Amino acid sequence: MTRTRGELEMVRAAVLAERDQVIRRYRAGWSMARLNRNYDHPGEQWLAAQFDRWGEPRGVAAGRPGGYRYRQGTDRPPSAA
Repeated sequence: MTRTRGELEMVRAAVLAERDQVIRRYRAGWSMARLNRNYDHPGEQWLAAQFDRWGEPRGVAAGRPGGYRYRQGTDRPPSAA
């Protein structure tokens, strides 16, 4: 079933309203895919972009070496610290 743009905007607004909870869950080990499913599919890429806008490191917070920021060369992995 295809959602309307309005429905997608409502789902994304819910994620933004629960920003702190979303970040806590990610730091606790929830994957971006799990967050996407839990919040009724706002889009994994959209979620990743929100984490970047929020200044929340991806791939690092839950101990995921090799995350996006490592590939982009903006952070060093924990073993190099």
